[in-house]
Amino acid sequence: MELEYQNTDELIRKLKLKDKIEATKKLTYLCANAKFKIESSEFERQFTDGSNDGGIDFYHKEDNLFFIFQTKFSGSPKKVSTSEIFDEIRKIKNTLTINNPNKKAEDFVNTLNDKLEIKMQFLKFYS
Repeated sequence: MELEYQNTDELIRKLKLKDKIEATKKLTYLCANAKFKIESSEFERQFTDGSNDGGIDFYHKEDNLFFIFQTKFSGSPKKVSTSEIFDEIRKIKNTLTINNPNKKAEDFVNTLNDKLEIKMQFLKFYS
């Protein structure tokens, strides 16, 4: 799963050579590995991007902290509107609270919901 690159420009060039799905997956892995030093096999178990993912492309749990990644790759600069961002947040909120279409993340969502019922948790969004 490794992708060698010297700088951001080279990373983008290499990701552009891949189809959109594979580029997004590699970008998600790079972010997850930078944050958690995650092994590729663990990443594969927690990567859920695809149709009916409910906005959850990747999930991770450490102790009582729950992390959700929603990633998009674009080979060129793209301005994202506030409404697009809120649409993705709404999709994740619905997945967590109303209807989870993401069967790959079912255990994660159930565990998170159990924790939310026990005590208040905070959601943080990173960009």
